Amino acid sequence: KITNQQFKSWFKEFINFYRTTPKKNGSMRSTNTIVVYIKQIKRWQKVMNREMGTNYDFASSIKIKETQTIIEPISPTDLQELSTAILNNSAELTADPLSAKRLKAVYFLMLQTGLRLNEVCLLDKNNFKVLSDYTGELKIHGKGSKKRIVGLSQETVLLIQEYLKERNKNIIDTQPALFLNSKFERMKKNSIIGMYKRISKKLNINFSAHALRRTSASLRVVEGADTLDLMNNFGWT
Repeated sequence: KITNQQFKSWFKEFINFYRTTPKKNGSMRSTNTIVVYIKQIKRWQKVMNREMGTNYDFASSIKIKETQTIIEPISPTDLQELSTAILNNSAELTADPLSAKRLKAVYFLMLQTGLRLNEVCLLDKNNFKVLSDYTGELKIHGKGSKKRIVGLSQETVLLIQEYLKERNKNIIDTQPALFLNSKFERMKKNSIIGMYKRISKKLNINFSAHALRRTSASLRVVEGADTLDLMNNFGWT
């Protein structure tokens, strides 16, 4: 017999998957669509309890109002303006050359891979590997201590290398962390959040780390990635 707790876990995974995974055209499902899914499952739970004499309440664990917090991907126009500004004018958006190169490396890494904030902060230099064709790989320590490998484009590899080269000009670099804050300590989530907030204000473009993750997933779908590709690359279970 399937327990109420098992149903509850499956239900949460089901709803979370459709809340965070883009459709084949790259767009996210609307709030109304998610609400329909939840209502249908709640109806099924009600019928099952009536017909089978059970007392399941797993569908009550997710409230419809929770779907209102869905974050949309960055619009193509804003993404183009944002990426161009960070790539070409990072010095004007930051305080010094090292911060400028770090901004470019972190932003384009997150845009390409969709890494979570915590995953970026936990990266060590020895997790970064350059391949023979000048693309790269990153070993990611994800949620629940799950590990995965994500690929890097030549452009992203180059931006990370340029950041590390600039970093070596400033310190005797014995830090294992791939990204450091202004105090030359491992970068924390609040540092990235604050960096993006300042840029968002300067450029008048509303974006966040989570919106970058959604945007990255949308771009992957447009490029032809299927559900399994997305789950493996983004650490979705």
